[in-house]
Amino acid sequence: MMSNRSLTVLRVGGQTAKCSSTNLFLQSRNLHATRILKESEDDLMKRIKDDLKNAMRSKDSFASTVFRSLLSEQQYAQKSQQTNGGKIASSMISIIQKALAKRQESAKQFRAANPSREDLAEKEDKEADLIRKFLPEQISKEELENVVKSAIEEAKKAGIDGKKLMGEVMKRVGGQVDKARAPGGLISEAVKKFLQ
Repeated sequence: MMSNRSLTVLRVGGQTAKCSSTNLFLQSRNLHATRILKESEDDLMKRIKDDLKNAMRSKDSFASTVFRSLLSEQQYAQKSQQTNGGKIASSMISIIQKALAKRQESAKQFRAANPSREDLAEKEDKEADLIRKFLPEQISKEELENVVKSAIEEAKKAGIDGKKLMGEVMKRVGGQVDKARAPGGLISEAVKKFLQ
């Protein structure tokens, strides 16, 4: 465990975090990104609605269909929250990530089909490109690997090993990296790579 002298207190937008000087940059970036994401949930919805209006004005039915599907998925998440006894609904970022993953998987399956349906795969790719512009910049592979390495070192220094190490490293990395910038699957792959 670190002494209090080696910790730096970081305040960004009303949020506070204690971190070592090596993780100061990452923590400041993540706190800033989290604050922006919380503030921008409404802004993101407004951007999607504005893009829908612009697509409708320019008679771009392809883009307007994609934007309508995003708004529809968000409405569905809100309604399912109300019927599930008030459980927290998915954030708009996670809804967009799921929509993007759906399009990417569909394109992959269309290309793998026998005979290949390249026309449908290209349509899914275009939809994915439209959706991708609403997501924040993804974390670089090198940056994620550095966070994972430091989390593994910290967990091992704390005396955690064996089966508990994977969970502890995932928890530490999840606390340092914003989920909007790195989906859980990406984090899990990076952790498994270094633990094997």
